[in-house]
Amino acid sequence: MRLPDIDAHHLTDEQQPLYDDSLSSRPEVQTMGLVGPFGVWMHAPDVGAAMAQLGAKVRFSSSLPANVTEVAICTTGARLRS
Repeated sequence: MRLPDIDAHHLTDEQQPLYDDSLSSRPEVQTMGLVGPFGVWMHAPDVGAAMAQLGAKVRFSSSLPANVTEVAICTTGARLRS
């Protein structure tokens, strides 16, 4: 079963802040809309907001150098075929 697509023009009050944050911080949402996890997160905006915060923390607040963090992210993505 697939979740239905979310229409960005008909968001609830709970979805709107998550959408605005995603739109301002994620280039893929700006160009392609609610793709990947972003569309799924809109179905549970409280969980989506927590996931977005976790992703930002892991990516931008690591004690590792930026290039090592990016290699780890790319390696994980390749390993999981995502």
